[in-house]
Amino acid sequence: MKDRSRKKDQKDALKQAINIEKEFFDFDPDEPVVHLQLEYQKPSEIFDQSIKTNVPRMSEDFMNRVIGLFDLIPEKYKLDIHIVFDDMEQYDEETLAEICKKNILLDKEILEQRVKRDNSLALSLCATGLFFILISIYINRIWTDSGTAGEIVAFILDTFATVPFWGAMEVFFIDNRKTGKTTADLAKRTYAITFYKKQAQ
Repeated sequence: MKDRSRKKDQKDALKQAINIEKEFFDFDPDEPVVHLQLEYQKPSEIFDQSIKTNVPRMSEDFMNRVIGLFDLIPEKYKLDIHIVFDDMEQYDEETLAEICKKNILLDKEILEQRVKRDNSLALSLCATGLFFILISIYINRIWTDSGTAGEIVAFILDTFATVPFWGAMEVFFIDNRKTGKTTADLAKRTYAITFYKKQAQ
């Protein structure tokens, strides 16, 4: 009897864990979309005030906040983000939406350029590692001393050959994957980003 009760408790706990997102977020019943709302007092809070550009630049904190929302929900869902202000200042909803769109396009371009630079760095590291491997092979052929000095030289060359390859692997499989996920989230998992003035209670 206890075993049956324990199994039921385990099933209930598993079911609750599976559906825990729905306890926090507003899932659309008709399509794979989650509705989320961010609240600010005024639009100037989401802009970078330290840089003056033709189109207002959204702050890094705000963009990171938006990007971080994608990690809160399963990947099969898109995000419908509502950004609500107490005071719209001199902005209207359409202007803010256009500013946000242009900022996202610019950030996407910046991320893509970063991936290209990182790939070039990774290839340079691989070339450096390969160079030290060839040097190690050459020295092993001409070096006849098998004593301590030979072991030290071999160890140093092995280290110089290995470290660049590890650095390249980190760039290829960690940094670029993270950057690629951010770009994909913004491009494919954004259902809409809209701006509103908070309705009076």
